[in-house]
Amino acid sequence: TTLPRYSNIKLHHLSGLDDDIIVSIPDFLSEYECDTFITHSNQLISDKDSDSESDLYLNYRVNREVEAGVSQEALDLIQEQGLTELELAANAPSGFRTHLHYSVIGDAIIHRVLELLGFAHRKADFEEGIWVKPDPRTVIFRDQTVVYYQQGEGVAPHVDGKDATVLIYLNDLDTDNDASGKSAGGCTVFPEIGVSVAPRKGTAVLYQSKKSLLHYSERLGKGEKWILQMLIDYQYSQAHAPFVDRTTGEIFFE
Repeated sequence: TTLPRYSNIKLHHLSGLDDDIIVSIPDFLSEYECDTFITHSNQLISDKDSDSESDLYLNYRVNREVEAGVSQEALDLIQEQGLTELELAANAPSGFRTHLHYSVIGDAIIHRVLELLGFAHRKADFEEGIWVKPDPRTVIFRDQTVVYYQQGEGVAPHVDGKDATVLIYLNDLDTDNDASGKSAGGCTVFPEIGVSVAPRKGTAVLYQSKKSLLHYSERLGKGEKWILQMLIDYQYSQAHAPFVDRTTGEIFFE
């Protein structure tokens, strides 16, 4: 693993054995960029004629089960990690996930993400289908979504199944207890390695959770929480050469 070249980067975890890494980068997005993503997603959520909730991931499955009472999938995952209801409850929704078209993210931010990953020399392609693979010239963005959490909500322990996740907090939470004793919660927690990252507006968290680095979103004690999440595949095998450029049709080997 090569650490991105950011002067303000914070290393939370690095495993030489598994090549797993967790880093956070403050001010990866500006306040204006964060607010723009929230505004855009709010418009999608409030549009009653728009089926804006992404149905591809754990959030959606849990939300449908919670409508009937308790999510059995969330309950199993929570009990497996021995979490208390104060940390996460199986009868609470799992946030509202809104898919963003890549044009909403914008070329400048996409390039920033590629630089963070150390792949400024490669271009971004956007395809959820696993039949499209990364190659020496291309990084695949499988998903780019904004997730909106309200009080009591979180996400059960899981792995992301992709080479890299870039999670960006779009708003600040009050990390202190208020007069009622409620904590803001809402941290991104990696229970197996004892790492917890608190949301800070504009901060990006990069981690590799294809098969490891199990994590969950802690129950939100008060307020609301907005994140932008990008799931990315970048690993390829030279054994699959020659490669084909999906845009131009060019055949190349490296």
